[in-house]
Amino acid sequence: MEDFINDAQIEDILEKARNPERNAVEALIDKAKTLKGLTPHETAVLLQVEDQEMIDLICRTAKEIKEAIYGNRLVLFAPYTSPITAPTTACIAASARTTRNLIASH
Repeated sequence: MEDFINDAQIEDILEKARNPERNAVEALIDKAKTLKGLTPHETAVLLQVEDQEMIDLICRTAKEIKEAIYGNRLVLFAPYTSPITAPTTACIAASARTTRNLIASH
């Protein structure tokens, strides 16, 4: 089976999104709330956030988006990753990064 994931492209997008400015992140969070989706680059910006206050805001927004789309029910998987779910992806990545850092510090 041919690999359809372009690792180099993903790494390039993530590299270009490093060290996002707070106002850019806030603008993307506002855009995400419109439920119109985010581009891969915009998603990468959210994935690169390291500021805990901004991560918390991303996670709160992800919850709002999830409830707007799926209601108040548990969603364990989706058939594909939609650009609309980018804040949730960023929240999961931030949680994983925080957990990894906590483990490494002990």
